[in-house]
Amino acid sequence: MKKITTILLLFVQISCFSQFTLEHVYDSASTWNTCAGQMEQLLIINFESSGPHYVKVNRCGAVINVFDLNHNLTKNISLANLPLDNSGQFGDILYLSENLFNVDNKIEFMYCINNNLTQVYNEDGTLLFNDNSAPLIRINIPTQQLPIYNTPNGTKMILSCTNGQAKVFGLGGALSTAIHNATENVLNGKSYNSIPFPNPANQAVTIKFKLPNHVEQAELIIHSMTGVEIKRFTVYRNENEKQISTEELTPGIYYYGFEVENVITQGNKIVIIR
Repeated sequence: MKKITTILLLFVQISCFSQFTLEHVYDSASTWNTCAGQMEQLLIINFESSGPHYVKVNRCGAVINVFDLNHNLTKNISLANLPLDNSGQFGDILYLSENLFNVDNKIEFMYCINNNLTQVYNEDGTLLFNDNSAPLIRINIPTQQLPIYNTPNGTKMILSCTNGQAKVFGLGGALSTAIHNATENVLNGKSYNSIPFPNPANQAVTIKFKLPNHVEQAELIIHSMTGVEIKRFTVYRNENEKQISTEELTPGIYYYGFEVENVITQGNKIVIIR
């Protein structure tokens, strides 16, 4: 009896510290060879305009399904007209976003096959970009090289060609990331956790931030899409936000970063509307 009581108490104690609730099950979402070697995916994307959503890449059904955080289907994107690789399978689908490759708030994505074809499609099937190169990177630990970067001069995409060349493309928007990923500075590995709001902004925008413990002050720099410096502010570690007037800025897209010891971190974009 004492052993049973001890086991029950242990079970209750474990249950108190471990709360696992099955919320939802998605069909055709497992990353596994489910139909002739095809692999499917389920991920969360924090879209720039509509916010975080579940995204299911259903290669067997040739469709991308988008769900809100309550698991309600909000959008179907057909993959039926995408080219297949030499074995008759789909290639890689990367960088699902709304404002990375253009700013029309439609979902878009990069599509790559055979290491020699990179395309970008809008959700309605419109081909936005086509090039016979691939977003190949050299794997390092920690990772140093990425195919797409946000910079103070706009967002850049680097593609590698089979002839040994590399191509740099400027993009019209900014890189969206998975929901769990912070705004990490790939230059020095420090996270500044910067968030602008409201965004889009009209008369003013507030940028919330947290400087690393060893950084006492930094320069908050606002740039135009062409890399021209617009504004510069000194911020301090004991601050957590900076309000900036946007009344004198023309409507459009701007970028910002934090400069410390001549190194500029990645930030986010700010959209100004009237």
